[in-house]
Amino acid sequence: MGIKRIDGFEFKTWVADHMPYHVHVSYNGKELGRFDIEHQRPMDKKLIITRKLRTALKKCGYFK
Repeated sequence: MGIKRIDGFEFKTWVADHMPYHVHVSYNGKELGRFDIEHQRPMDKKLIITRKLRTALKKCGYFK
């Protein structure tokens, strides 16, 4: 498992997780959802891409 923390967000990746390649996104300890890195979109309806989240994803290298 890999964890990156940026701007209050926590991004977790699991080595043996299912496809497509994605990260689990949390904020202040609350699970927000999963972000599909391959297709650049949320995998869950509850994950809303705000400006703050987009900036954090870019800093981690997950958002183009």
